[in-house]
Amino acid sequence: MRKVILAALFLSIGFVACNDKKEQKQETTQAATTEATMHHGGNHHNHPAGDAKDLNTVATKHSVVLKPVLDAYFQTKQALQNDDQTKATETGKALVQAVKAVQANLTTETAKATIAKIEAEATGIVTGDIKTQRAHFEALSHDLKGLIQEVGTDRVVYQQYCPMYEKKGGTWLSDQQELLNPLYGASMLKCGMTQEMYSPEVN
Repeated sequence: MRKVILAALFLSIGFVACNDKKEQKQETTQAATTEATMHHGGNHHNHPAGDAKDLNTVATKHSVVLKPVLDAYFQTKQALQNDDQTKATETGKALVQAVKAVQANLTTETAKATIAKIEAEATGIVTGDIKTQRAHFEALSHDLKGLIQEVGTDRVVYQQYCPMYEKKGGTWLSDQQELLNPLYGASMLKCGMTQEMYSPEVN
């Protein structure tokens, strides 16, 4: 009987010790997770923009065909980075008109299909609230990038990227390397990085 009592006592002590170790391990893991989260949260507003020499430079044709579209696009970007929904609606209308104006100058079926998608997204900028405007602007940016690669550009264009946007990342184009985020505006204006530079070839 005494042996049974002693065995039970040892088992109880062992159970308590294991529980203590488990709790200590959980506390350590939680502390490490909290520290990592705080570290990430404290730095996600300021991802490096990258120097021009480090960018992937893509040579494109020099062309003025997309000039009206690019002018209106960059005006829309500026409105969104300034959190100005009313201005973005105005520039969105100008973008729709610019897209319609250049359609006749596009010769390939691919370019015509792409400009149709851009027009649809630009129309969404005109009719939506600022969150919707930003979503359409981000989607439009991918199509405009493809059009620049096919048709060409009259200026240097930078591709910029924010990994925080909608938890999947968001892309936009800029006519300057300085990072001013149109997908978040003032709340995360400097969040992002410059990835590529599209440079028109001079004949």
